[in-house]
Amino acid sequence: MGIADTLGKLYARYGRPWAAPGYVVLETAESDPTAAPTVSSGTAAASGSEPDGSVYLGASGLEVRQGSAWGPLGGAAALADPGDAAAIPVTRSATIAITTGAVGETNTVAIPGALGLKLVLVLDVDGGGDRVVTFASGINVGGDTVATLGTARQVLIVESIQIAGALAWEVTGNVGSVALS
Repeated sequence: MGIADTLGKLYARYGRPWAAPGYVVLETAESDPTAAPTVSSGTAAASGSEPDGSVYLGASGLEVRQGSAWGPLGGAAALADPGDAAAIPVTRSATIAITTGAVGETNTVAIPGALGLKLVLVLDVDGGGDRVVTFASGINVGGDTVATLGTARQVLIVESIQIAGALAWEVTGNVGSVALS
């Protein structure tokens, strides 16, 4: 039995994603549970549908993805600071080192694109102004939607979870007292 089969059986038994180094198992709405497993080779070039050129295996309504940097359990990628007044991408896990200028700056974060994503925001260089990040939904039990990073080395970690059937971000780490409101 291969690693893909083992991960698929674990998913089927426990009803949640399982990972092994370089693999992740997800439910897929597109998969036909009666279809035979298929293997399609990745392009080895990053794109929107194949962020790391992975090999995809679909079987029994599950999808096993193999690769070094894909999605929620495949590790976070380092993404460039989107700058002032830009949306932070939410389609994969990421770490973003933020640099602020002398005046206040803003970003927005949409509802997560998938369950299990992790977003790490780090104020790397404090140019004097704050970075105010507004989330599309509450990020904690209190319903806060705004995080303000104002001092170098502050870190906010949020992960995508499901609340009442809807995807949402939840704060799982707050280093240096990032202000939430």
